[in-house]
Amino acid sequence: MESIKIPWAPVFGNHDNESAKGADWQSEKLSKAEHCLFKQRNLTGNGNYTVGIKSQGVLKRVFVMLDSNGCGALSEASLKNGHSKSSPGFGSDQINWYSETISEIRGVNPEVKISFAFHIQPFAFENAVKKALIDSGKFIPWCVVTVTTDGRLIE
Repeated sequence: MESIKIPWAPVFGNHDNESAKGADWQSEKLSKAEHCLFKQRNLTGNGNYTVGIKSQGVLKRVFVMLDSNGCGALSEASLKNGHSKSSPGFGSDQINWYSETISEIRGVNPEVKISFAFHIQPFAFENAVKKALIDSGKFIPWCVVTVTTDGRLIE
């Protein structure tokens, strides 16, 4: 990715914490990469951060990058950091950080659009999307969809 020389922003997947060198080693490499926007925080998971997109100096969209955890075969090195976890789902500290961060951003720009990037979708989201697709007659077993904050499906 660095050879392309443009900003890039990864999120941890459910097998990234299996590395023998550990999640902190990976996080450090990502944080030090010149064009990588990754940021490690002292929160559950690895790499919880935001990426803002501006147009003509105005913040238009914020991507919230979250580690949704869920690595069943965590390496010993990853376990040592105390915030990598094997069960899927967000930690309460991640949710609090997100809520505080979005409140701050909306305080500056209430119209900014918010998007999320994470690897394992929460079961509640997965079930809601399936229900919306089934109810609309558009069920597709595996697809990428966008849902608005009020639950409307965008195709």
